[in-house]
This record gives sequence, structure tokens and C-alpha cells, in this order.
Amino acid sequence: MRWKIVVFVVLAAGVGLTAISCIDESPTKPAVPPVYFPLNPGTQWTYQVVLNDSTGFWMTALREEPVVVLGDTVWALDYIDDGRIAQTQYVDMQDGLVYLTGARAVFFADTIVEVYEPPLRLSPEGHGPGETWSSVGTSISLKITSAVPPDTIRTEGSFTWMGRVLAEERIEVPAFDEPLNALLVEYVGEWDPWASPGAPQYTWFVEDIGPVRRIELYMGRTVSNLSEFIQGK
Repeated sequence: MRWKIVVFVVLAAGVGLTAISCIDESPTKPAVPPVYFPLNPGTQWTYQVVLNDSTGFWMTALREEPVVVLGDTVWALDYIDDGRIAQTQYVDMQDGLVYLTGARAVFFADTIVEVYEPPLRLSPEGHGPGETWSSVGTSISLKITSAVPPDTIRTEGSFTWMGRVLAEERIEVPAFDEPLNALLVEYVGEWDPWASPGAPQYTWFVEDIGPVRRIELYMGRTVSNLSEFIQGK
């Protein structure tokens, strides 16, 4: 079954093709590695996804090599659907936390890229229920059309991003035989001029594994449960 990927935290985005390139050396590893979202090159998370009454699978895979996006060296998380990359999210690691710096996707043959300043924090620090964070910033969106020759449409907007840890829970997912201790995080984003406010999204993080369950309420109810986990280097 072919799925339209529902983004981990925000809907669609990207950067022009000429702004993205592979490099040979890896970024310096952070002094404090992320605990609740470990980003080891080659790691793969496969999810069983239920969208309304339909069921399918998709994979998130961290590339072996970093990429350069608009001059910044970041890691690329590919969202793979039916063997193809449906979307790529660009993430950075700072002080034991994971941040979303931007994303790239193809919609209706157009390439769309978005960059966030400041980046959006994704992972909890581990203080338990009550931990909160927020940011206000600017998003730059580039739409590269499929026309010949292609047109590039640039849009600037603003956002407010909020996250909070709601609870510590014991949950079960298909990838593991035993229940896991997880932190439940709620995200809420307000985006101008695209959509404001956004629907809340929920992610369960497990130490040394990352996101094991997600519930997204955009365009219906999407529930993703981790069905296979392959740890990278």
C-alpha cells in the first residue's frame, strides 16, 4: 500500500536541490549524545501505521553520511514509503537534544523545502512530566515547480512551537516482547501564513530507542507503532 507520509512534527517542507549536497566527513559528535532520540548513522525505525481504517508500514532511516543544507551540516532522516523516499527531515544534535532544522518533500511533482530558524526541539531531556519548551521563529519555504524551466517560489512565515512532557507510561509496541518505559510528549505548533493553530501531536519516547509510538490528528487520526528497530553504528 502506498502511503502519503504524515510528517513527524510538521506538515511538508524543503530546500532547493542545489542547496543540498553530501559531504565526506561527519559532523563532530555531540559531547552529550541524545538519550531519548539516539541518532546513530544507519539506524532504522519501521512503524505499523493505522490511518483511519487503513493499515500500512513506513520506515524512518538515518543516513550514513551527513548533508549540507544552506551551508549547515546536518543529519538526514529519510521517510521511506513503498521503497521510495517520500520526505527527508534535517536534524541536528545539541546538548543531548535533537532539533528539526528543516525538511524536503515532493508534492504533486513540485519540490518543497522548508528551513526553521531557530530549529524546532523534538526530544525531551528526561526530567519527567512537567518538562516544557517553546520557541518563536521564522520559516523559509522554497517551492521548486515541475514546470520547464522550473520556477522557484519563496515564502517567509512565522511559527510558535511548543512541547511538553505529559506523563511517564508503560507501553507495548510490536517491536519488543516486553513493555517499555516511555515519556509521552505533546507538540503544538502555530504556523503563519499556512495554518494556525496546528493540531496537537503526541509521541512516546523510550531511552536509547527513540520514538516508539505517534498519534497525529492532521487529516484524520494516524497511529504509528514501532514494529522493527535496527540500531546503527
